[in-house]
Amino acid sequence: MACLLRSQQVEVLWNDRHTRIVFPVNAFPSEIQPYRPPQAIKASHIAKLAASDDLIAALSSNGEVFTFAVPSDESTTIRPQRIWALRKKFSSVQDVAIGPDGSIVTCTESGHVYLRIRNLKAGGKNFKFARIPYLQRITNVRANSTGAFAALRVDFKGKGINVEGNSLAQDLERVLPLTMTDDVVQAEEERGDGIVDDIPVDEDEETEDVGIERDIGKLRGLIKVWKSEAGRKGDQPELVNGADTLLLVGKLSFPAHRVVLAARSQPLLGVLSGNNITQEHLSIKLKPPKPGPGLGVTSMSCLEFNGINTLSLLILLHYLYSDEVLTIWDRRIITSLGSHRLGMKFDANMVKTDLQRLSEVLDLPALQTALQAPVKRPTVSTLPQHLTSVFERVQPQTGSETKQANVPEALRPDVVLEFTDKEVWTHSTILRCRSSFFEGLFASDVWTMKRWGDDGVLRLNFRHLNWHVMQYVMRFLVCGADREMFEVLRE
Repeated sequence: MACLLRSQQVEVLWNDRHTRIVFPVNAFPSEIQPYRPPQAIKASHIAKLAASDDLIAALSSNGEVFTFAVPSDESTTIRPQRIWALRKKFSSVQDVAIGPDGSIVTCTESGHVYLRIRNLKAGGKNFKFARIPYLQRITNVRANSTGAFAALRVDFKGKGINVEGNSLAQDLERVLPLTMTDDVVQAEEERGDGIVDDIPVDEDEETEDVGIERDIGKLRGLIKVWKSEAGRKGDQPELVNGADTLLLVGKLSFPAHRVVLAARSQPLLGVLSGNNITQEHLSIKLKPPKPGPGLGVTSMSCLEFNGINTLSLLILLHYLYSDEVLTIWDRRIITSLGSHRLGMKFDANMVKTDLQRLSEVLDLPALQTALQAPVKRPTVSTLPQHLTSVFERVQPQTGSETKQANVPEALRPDVVLEFTDKEVWTHSTILRCRSSFFEGLFASDVWTMKRWGDDGVLRLNFRHLNWHVMQYVMRFLVCGADREMFEVLRE
């Protein structure tokens, strides 16, 4: 019997006596000074014993393996033999087990498994180590006297993939085409009030308080846009970021994008298709179109809203682009807002009532839930779901012409990305808000003016890229997909 003591020494009990085993320190004679790896220089000790029949194996703490057998002659000294040394070709051994006929199985620090088998070739050593293929990340090995071997593998757990940057809602909010006239900009600058209120965020502040401060800043910006439109002179407001729709309320008009309105609300898609909404206190009607500015926008759709306040429409528009409800009726917000100081009078409770009616008519359940609370509450994000549905709906399946004929005009894509093995249809509005490359492309008259087709579609050549790879990029850009894309491995 071989015993590993707490003192890290090995004692063998046999024939009513015990013997301490002395393991060799160097694999070479003392007169030779070989190179020793750093892990071998440290003081090593025996960490594990394994046995089968009369053969015993000892594993040292630095990863070397020794074997010895108890001789039948009591006068013979037990001399361990090093069978695995730390060399350049192999790494240190982590575990060892013994099978029948002197076969030994080891697993190394690199996670590989080696089996010592008899060398059938004449001459040379009696045994040799052979690596077992297809085994990786092995941490423990076992063997028995019948010739069976086992290896315990630890499943690989990769590091989590962090997708950094803005979310789809944050990027889409940036292209909300609401601008102010130069007169209002100059007046605000003279007052010392910035056009956009950059609220500093203290890391020690509560998250709820930070949200309230941001709502106050964004509502001030919407009220300034309202004031700017009320004092504007001209037929229609300035069209930026590829706006192709005008929302009319009273004598005022605000630009927007058809695809965002139609994707977010099925009733709005119906209105853009000619099915007007008419109720006792609220109506949304499609008016005759106006000429577009070009660059893919040949005509401007016009939607007329009756029975709601102008600020109610602006808050709804902000929600459709950002998935965020600006709770102007929250006492903390309306008190800090100072509506009379900004020069526009409105009733915050009436704004909430307008939004409740709009959320019901336009089938916006997430907005309805957020409006039930008297103060600001987190809103369930539905924008990625809506844009994913639109992206899948506009893709050609049996033929691009047949497929696009079944897509409503409001959802008709205006960009085709030509990859090596697939054509992908999408919308310039979504691409330009998610990528600085597409933002610069669509904003430049030089690059796109003569490339728009007669059907209002711009084709971009990406044939050096495969859809197999680009599908992840497109799902992130257009659908707002996040880390869940990488949770499933595909061929």
